[in-house]
Amino acid sequence: GNAKTMLEVGCANDPFSQYLTWIPSKTCVAPYRVQYSPNRNPADTEDNQTQKSGQAQHQQQFSREVDFIKADFMKFQEPPEKYDLLICSQVVEHVDDPGGFVKKLIEAARTSIISVPYQWNDKNCKACHHKSNYITLEMIANWAAPYKHDHHFIVQDNNAKRVILVFHHE
Repeated sequence: GNAKTMLEVGCANDPFSQYLTWIPSKTCVAPYRVQYSPNRNPADTEDNQTQKSGQAQHQQQFSREVDFIKADFMKFQEPPEKYDLLICSQVVEHVDDPGGFVKKLIEAARTSIISVPYQWNDKNCKACHHKSNYITLEMIANWAAPYKHDHHFIVQDNNAKRVILVFHHE
């Protein structure tokens, strides 16, 4: 309800946080940044894309609403005060140390919402770039230990399932 600060981790695509207009202070941390645009090519990054006027306008609006920090989250130094809300969507499966990553996510905020692919048969998917495969609730519980999630939801997106977990940590 009363979130004043928010951190979004892994927001290389259009950040979800930009739509949470009632939260006054929003920060996005990702190791690289793509050019934000509804019509962008996913392969276009900040370093290799030519801006078009519509994209530049969308980027400028994003920059005013969400502070972007180009950093590896595992090396990112959080402020002394915890964020009120943290969102991390479809990132954990890409990191080398999912246990350390999930614990750091939970510890960075009072409420953390984490989404990962759920039981995807993706071991041979080269385009996925996943380092963790066929993720289950038991795997996530092991990564998060000693923290336990308060809620989880399994959602279907076309043919793919995702699990969304909510953690509270004061």
